[in-house]
Amino acid sequence: MLLRKPVLWTLLIIVVGASTASHAQSAFENSSDDSSRNYEDLWVPSVSFALAVHNEKGDLTATNDSSGLNFNLEQTKSTTFAGLRMGFELMSPTFRAMPFKPRFFAVAGMQFAAPSNGLTARDDNARTRDDFREVNLQGKVNRQDDLEIQNPGKQSIPVDDAVLFEGQGNRVNSEQLNQAWFLSIGAAFTYPQRGFTIRVKPSFEYLGESIKTTGEFILLTKEFPDPAIPELENYTVHRANLHGRDTHHSVGPGLEVEFINHLDGNLSLSLFTQLRVTWILNNNKTVVTGFASNDEDSDPFSTVTPVFARYTFERDRLNFRGGFGLRLGWKKLAFGF
Repeated sequence: MLLRKPVLWTLLIIVVGASTASHAQSAFENSSDDSSRNYEDLWVPSVSFALAVHNEKGDLTATNDSSGLNFNLEQTKSTTFAGLRMGFELMSPTFRAMPFKPRFFAVAGMQFAAPSNGLTARDDNARTRDDFREVNLQGKVNRQDDLEIQNPGKQSIPVDDAVLFEGQGNRVNSEQLNQAWFLSIGAAFTYPQRGFTIRVKPSFEYLGESIKTTGEFILLTKEFPDPAIPELENYTVHRANLHGRDTHHSVGPGLEVEFINHLDGNLSLSLFTQLRVTWILNNNKTVVTGFASNDEDSDPFSTVTPVFARYTFERDRLNFRGGFGLRLGWKKLAFGF
C-alpha cells in the first residue's frame, strides 16, 4: 500500500496541474503584446529563496547487553523541521505547438537545515536532560551526596545501599545535516493577468539528505569486591559517544503556484508556494554500535565487564513537504539560440 502512495500523488498533481493549465491556453491566444511574446521565446534564468517545512517522524532505539542496566528504550518521535532552500532555475522558451503552450524548467539547489532539526529519545535517571548531557560529556556519575565517580577506571567507595547514583542512562539522537541538495524538472503553465502573471508548475524532484545518528550512554557497573576490604565496593563508569551517518535519496512529485509581479522592464519578482511528497528510495535505517571508550582496550584478564550498545534510527519513508518563498528574474539575462 505504501509503495502506491507516491504514484497516487503523482497522478493527483498531474490532474490538478492540467486542469488549471487549461485556462492558460485562451490567455496565450488573446495576448498581443510583442515584447511579451519575444520574452516568451527566450531562455530565462532566475534565483529563488524559500522556507521549507516538513513533518519528520522516526523510530529510535537503544539497547545494551549488560544485565541489570535498565536503560533500554524504543520510542517513536515526530516533529516539524524547517530549512532554507536556495535554487537556481532555468526556464525554456514557450512551446507554442504543444497543448496549453507550456514552458519547461529545471531547478538545482541546496537546502540548509535549521540548528534544531533533530529527534531525540532518552532514558536515564538524571534529573534533567542537561544533567545527563553534562555528566556524559564529562564522563562521570554523580552520587546524591555529591561524590563523583570519574571515567575511566575502577574506583572504590564505602558500602552504602541507601546511596543512589544519578547521571546514568542512554540517549539516541538523529540530526539532519546541512548537506542537502535537490534537482527538479517540470512544466510551467502561464495565466496572464492585468499587472501580474500566475504560473502553475507541476514537477518531479530528487532530494538528497545527510542524516547523522548519535548514541550516548553512561553506565555504572559493580565489580567483584576485594575480599581483603569488604567495607568497600568497586564500581566502573562506562561511557560511549558513538556516531553514524547516512545519505537518504528521495524522489516525488510536487506542485507550485507562482505569482509574478513585473516591477520594471528588466526585473521580475514572484512569490510562490509549494507542496511536495517524497519517498526514500534507499535504506532508511541507520545502525550505530560500539563499546564504551574505556572498554575497548581493556586488559583481557580484567574483571571489568565491558558494555556494548546498539543504537538505531529508522526514518519514515513517506514525507509531506511544503513551503513558500520568492524568486527573482532578470530579463537582461535571458538568452536565445
